[in-house]
Amino acid sequence: MTQPIKQFKGKWNVTDALPTGENGDYWEVVGDAYVEITKNCKKHLTDGDWLTIANDELIVAPKWSYSRISTYDACLLKYYYRYVMPFDPNQEANTEAAHKGSCFHEMAEQMESGKSLESMQEILEAKIVEHNVDRTKYSEDEAFRRFMLFWPEYVTKKEAEGYVTRKEFTFKTNIDNRLYTGNLDLSLYKYNEDGKTLDKVIIFDYKSPKSSSAASYKKQIVLYAYMVGQSQGWTNQQIYENIECYIFFPFSDQKHDNDFDNMMASVKRVNYTAQDVADVIKHDIAVVREADSIPWENVNLQELGTYTKFSCSYCPYLGSIEDKTTGFSGCKCTYDMGFRQNRGLKFNLREGVKKETNDDAK
Repeated sequence: MTQPIKQFKGKWNVTDALPTGENGDYWEVVGDAYVEITKNCKKHLTDGDWLTIANDELIVAPKWSYSRISTYDACLLKYYYRYVMPFDPNQEANTEAAHKGSCFHEMAEQMESGKSLESMQEILEAKIVEHNVDRTKYSEDEAFRRFMLFWPEYVTKKEAEGYVTRKEFTFKTNIDNRLYTGNLDLSLYKYNEDGKTLDKVIIFDYKSPKSSSAASYKKQIVLYAYMVGQSQGWTNQQIYENIECYIFFPFSDQKHDNDFDNMMASVKRVNYTAQDVADVIKHDIAVVREADSIPWENVNLQELGTYTKFSCSYCPYLGSIEDKTTGFSGCKCTYDMGFRQNRGLKFNLREGVKKETNDDAK
């Protein structure tokens, strides 16, 4: 458990002496290096990380994100293995569908208005090889055709109206004295005549399932809208008025007669209100505070697992077994349901992390 960040003390360069201060003070990291932040504990620090003092000790401030919050909501055991005592697999497990999405995202990141179909096709082919995507199983080609129709319809037209495009934009903000991070696949910004004051924002998020239900991603994109609006000092009402949100489902099942109509049907607007913004942030703050208050060293991990068909199908810990040599407890919930981990799969505590015991906590 750590105290929340409170007082911003400025930027800290990785080449400087370690900062000192009081609990709650934090500094934004400048540079990229392995730094011994405490005795015998090195951390890889990069631009944008935050150092903070908690329990009178200098640590890297935990990063909160929609993924972290939704993991907590879905399964406390997975949350523990990913964020509290992170155990990493020695081989990929249940990642085939993720590679499909990565292939598309990395191709889309290189798109610009005016770029030729042929050059983008070459990029796609390279990414399919890089990620070893089975194109007979996953419709990368159909998704590509939709994307090449999506861009001029939703991006190029807005650029002609004066919008500025950002791709794969990572941002950080402070919510309830915690560090939150997010990543926007695609966002468009319209500034006032002074060129500095933001007027309108359009957010697009790419999702790769076959279904095209925007409601499933409403909490995530509303959180992103809040984070963008907060950077401008906007109220929840102003966020609702000034930020449009869309989900693009390039792999979704569509039954129209032509590619353009299939593309249009793959783009869903996320309708939300100012009250929705308030509700999402209230929920997320409650989750973070609750997670921070749990004495994890006293939790019985065998009782934490929760099975949900969709989430578990992508979980590396599905059907995993206890490994006393590494301190990994496995997932009894899914093992008892008949799932089994891949042969040779092993989970190791991430380098630089010390597994806390009951004795340590006393």
